[in-house]
Amino acid sequence: MSQPQRIAIVHYHLRPGGVTSVIGTAVNALRNKNVQVAVLTGGPAPEPRVLPEQVAIEGLNYSTAEKGSISAADIVTRLRSTARKALGGAPDLWHFHNHSIGKSCALTGAVHLLAAAGEKLLLQLHDFAEDGRPANYHLLLDELGQGDPARLAALMYPQGTHVHYASLNARDRGFLCHAGIPADRVHLLPNAIGLNHVPQPEANHGTGPRLFLYPTRAIRRKNLGEFLLWSALAEPRDRFASTLFPTSPADRVVYDRWVEFATQEKLPVDFGIGQKRDIPMIELLASAHAVVSTSVAEGFGLAFLEPWLAHRPLLGRDIPDITAGFLDEGLDLSLLYTRLLVPIETVGRDTLTTRITAAMRELFTSYHRDLKPGDVEAAMNAATEGDAVDFGRLDEALQQVVIQRIRKDTSLRAALQPNALRVDGREPTLLQHNEAVVRKAYNIEQYGTRLQRIYDAIQSSTPSPLDSISGEKLLDAFLAPERFFLLRT
Repeated sequence: MSQPQRIAIVHYHLRPGGVTSVIGTAVNALRNKNVQVAVLTGGPAPEPRVLPEQVAIEGLNYSTAEKGSISAADIVTRLRSTARKALGGAPDLWHFHNHSIGKSCALTGAVHLLAAAGEKLLLQLHDFAEDGRPANYHLLLDELGQGDPARLAALMYPQGTHVHYASLNARDRGFLCHAGIPADRVHLLPNAIGLNHVPQPEANHGTGPRLFLYPTRAIRRKNLGEFLLWSALAEPRDRFASTLFPTSPADRVVYDRWVEFATQEKLPVDFGIGQKRDIPMIELLASAHAVVSTSVAEGFGLAFLEPWLAHRPLLGRDIPDITAGFLDEGLDLSLLYTRLLVPIETVGRDTLTTRITAAMRELFTSYHRDLKPGDVEAAMNAATEGDAVDFGRLDEALQQVVIQRIRKDTSLRAALQPNALRVDGREPTLLQHNEAVVRKAYNIEQYGTRLQRIYDAIQSSTPSPLDSISGEKLLDAFLAPERFFLLRT
């Protein structure tokens, strides 16, 4: 057998969360491959250790509050020294996660130094500073770019034959290609998922309470108001529940207002049941009549896959630019809607235009951009359809107005499109089909095969001088008025 590939996987930390889970999946998926892995992460290492392959490096963790505390060159020196000790030699390939998110300017700079030195890199992007994170973008622009967006783009997104990128979804891959990265260097790498099989609970035959479960951390983009709207229109026996409350202070303020509103309106909703009850997620999912998602923005879109492994249908809002890849694999998401239209008279067209204008101007200004003629009109056209507006495009205050008015006026309920969550007679067949698709397309073995192919492609490359992407095109893609949601400001 040939010498195993030496792979150094790098991330700021291994605290519980999405990226840590992805790294764990990658390490487990590669264990039966001809690969030797070390996971380099900010120290000290958490106890108990998340992975036996993890090695702590001082200064690698988030450093947004410690400007200038460590240099990019220092990071490179520490990475190389630690990787050599852990792997018994220099890495054949470096695999970085979220290097450009703006949590450590030193790490972003270190990645560029490695790329300039001809090191072979896979840069896996879960999140973007250009996507609703203006404070992160400002930090990078000031500290790395010296106020020049073109200079910053060259440092954030190095281009060369030996530097490849991985994205979670086709949308992000398209944006990166549009900004100038050749398509053969941007790989689609959807996450693997794994929930243990559980027996199906007995059906209640239409007599008992029905639980509609939203398995989410209820941050703003999860569109909790839309979930509460469905609870306001529920049958008397229906109950609704969300699983996790937000942890950031800003999101917690909004969340607490929704809890207060639901109490005031006597809505049949329980909040944070995943933190109130010591029940595994798979059992929570299986206990539901149906799973609901009303989110308006996702990175990977785990919520569109997990319910089927618990034999539960997924209802609610589709996000087509996230789910397109799932449909390509054969997943049937026909129970979902792409927009929830309510009469615009319930909030007033002028009121909506004023709020969108103010919020867009603030967002664009935060990225050193000015609104162009037609931007607000494009956002309004995306939010409305004739005399109706998509409920998910409203802010929380306007959503509360709509919920209160619909509860008092049955004619407004009849005008909703759709006016009920959809579960049709194909449910048993649909459940079986989608479970089979998820288990086949998104298992850990498939993930390992995809990742190994990407590593092999990078390994076979010959390093080239670095080029740059168009940072302006990438920012344009994320700031496109058609993508604007008040809930994402």
